[in-house]
Amino acid sequence: MDAIKSWAMTVCFAALAAGMAGMIAPKGNLEKVYKFAISLFFLCCVLVPLFKIKNINLDFKISSSSTQQTSGIEKTISDQTVSQAQINIASLVKETCIKKGTTPLSVNAIISINSERLIAVERVDVILKKTDVGKKSDLTSAVKNELGIEITIKEGEN
Repeated sequence: MDAIKSWAMTVCFAALAAGMAGMIAPKGNLEKVYKFAISLFFLCCVLVPLFKIKNINLDFKISSSSTQQTSGIEKTISDQTVSQAQINIASLVKETCIKKGTTPLSVNAIISINSERLIAVERVDVILKKTDVGKKSDLTSAVKNELGIEITIKEGEN
């Protein structure tokens, strides 16, 4: 009997919440989507307690093709994250070098994502003009102090 009372209260509160949400529904393109979401919410509030009464299980199995697609998407996201992080770190290192009066010929950041999905900077290579190699120690310490990154400076052509 308590289960039925609980279900009835859930339906009443869900109807109240859905009604209030329906009053603030946006007009225009999103109206149908919004009302669908409210209807889905109300339907779930009505059905889920009934499944608990009958001990019906709502386990959904993910097919192997979905798992493969998810794996491919995760790899793409991971690759894009690494690529963007490389660009950002290279840009920060270049800006720090410019602040110190040196414009590097190139900055290359080598980055990886470990098993805990943390980004790790493996190394940053900076190529300077022959005339700027004398500022190597100043640049190395400036980047270390400002960004906390160790850099390797190499002499380039020119």
